[in-house]
Amino acid sequence: MITEAANFLATLAVSGRRSPSEINASVRLWARARRCASDWAEHEAHSKSTVREAMSRLTRFKTAVILGSGLLRDVPIEEIAARFETVVLVDLQHLATVRLWVLFKHLGNIRYVERDISGLDLLAQGPDEAQDPLVDPLDFLGAFGEIDLLVSANVLSQMALGALRSLDIVKANEVVPALIRAHVAALSERASVSCLITDVSYEIIDKAGKILESCDLMHGVELSGTEDGWSWTVAPFGEIVPGHKAVHKVVSAIMVRQP
Repeated sequence: MITEAANFLATLAVSGRRSPSEINASVRLWARARRCASDWAEHEAHSKSTVREAMSRLTRFKTAVILGSGLLRDVPIEEIAARFETVVLVDLQHLATVRLWVLFKHLGNIRYVERDISGLDLLAQGPDEAQDPLVDPLDFLGAFGEIDLLVSANVLSQMALGALRSLDIVKANEVVPALIRAHVAALSERASVSCLITDVSYEIIDKAGKILESCDLMHGVELSGTEDGWSWTVAPFGEIVPGHKAVHKVVSAIMVRQP
């Protein structure tokens, strides 16, 4: 608890958004990642392998952008920083522990952007919220010029979850699929090579192997072009409640923009 509190206070001091709820969520994720390191290891290895495959399809290595950079556990950040001139990390918050680790590793070409990338804020600008106003929720990336590698790292389902918390259920049923489609469409248009890694569903399972609960995290949106898939034990037995574990299905896709 002491280390979590210290991380929270240090992040609050350096955060541009200064949102206690966002920072608290990031600190809780950081703490869970430490507790569940062995259960997350295979998922993180798969994610890193996907990013490496995306990098292998590039011919230029000037700018890389990581959406949902989070704890930097699921992207090979040192390899990325070594290959690219500029690496932009985009997330709601960048924990002080993450910033300190980057500093310790002398990754001087890393830039931080604190931003909500869901596109939910764009809904307020549209005349009709029932329509899909999300032309390009990643339009802000234009400030970084030509992007060679764009990675969406295990953030898509979290964006949808944030929208569900912000909207009433009727509006959410209309808006969340639009958010998901807009994010995927923007990925394919914003970089030479884009890489999507996302969990698409989850199951709550008891020790007898019985599925107690399941959920489609993509809310009916079919993701085309996925190249790989694996299971991720997000919460092993006892992490959430005794006798239950949460297992997510993760998929990945690599998109190469045609000239």
